[in-house]
Amino acid sequence: MTAENLSPERERNAAIYVAVIDGATFGQLAERYGISKVRVQKAYARERTNAWEARRQGETSYLGRLIPKDV
Repeated sequence: MTAENLSPERERNAAIYVAVIDGATFGQLAERYGISKVRVQKAYARERTNAWEARRQGETSYLGRLIPKDV
């Protein structure tokens, strides 16, 4: 996936996924992006599903981060 193919919302969702992997909390990200924690959780869940699909296809990383073992 390349950055030029991302819509602003998809880009934000990708940034949320990476931030959570790096240790940010849903509350911190909700505040940063001005959205509810539930929307942050849904964005993270979508990207986590994409990471799972990438792992299923044999990839070891997603959005520049190793795919967590529990995905």
